[in-house]
Amino acid sequence: MNKPLNHLSDQELLNRCRLNDEKAFNLLFDRYFKLLYSFGYGLIQDEDIAKELAMDVMLRLWQKKGDLVIENELLPYLFRSVKNAVYNHWRKVRIITQPLELFEDNLENSHPSADSNLVFKELEKSYNDVLNNLPEQRRKIFHLSRNENLSYAEIAEKLNLSVHTVRNQMSSSVQYFRKHFGDISKILFIMYFKW
Repeated sequence: MNKPLNHLSDQELLNRCRLNDEKAFNLLFDRYFKLLYSFGYGLIQDEDIAKELAMDVMLRLWQKKGDLVIENELLPYLFRSVKNAVYNHWRKVRIITQPLELFEDNLENSHPSADSNLVFKELEKSYNDVLNNLPEQRRKIFHLSRNENLSYAEIAEKLNLSVHTVRNQMSSSVQYFRKHFGDISKILFIMYFKW
């Protein structure tokens, strides 16, 4: 017996979209548009632009349906797409009138919607739980790489380790996260969408 369309998972709906099933896409649109709009509005504080960017993200999802490979969760992919759309919008519109540092400050000081904040907090808690289970040295290396944006060479020098050791430790950390989350996209979502 076939499941009703609205009971299908995101992945099942994406598979139907690849077969040009517009009803499946409309259901994905209904599931996520308001959340993406709220997230975009929290970043950009302009209703019209947030709506336009969320629409663009959903339209690109439909246009790329044949090429798009999302192995697990769709939502982190969509949030990342909205954030990239916001960056691109600001680059086009504001880079001429203000330094990029001011844009980054505005983005960091913006307030997400309640829905996007709730999703973020749940993912962040899971991320921190897994991060805190890493061995101490691996956790330090991961922090220096992801939070302080140091290169492997800089981390190696700072911790008196070889670059090879740092690379191996980072690789092990990523594998550990994959094991616990099934897909690195959730972790990327948290690491790059911190408020």
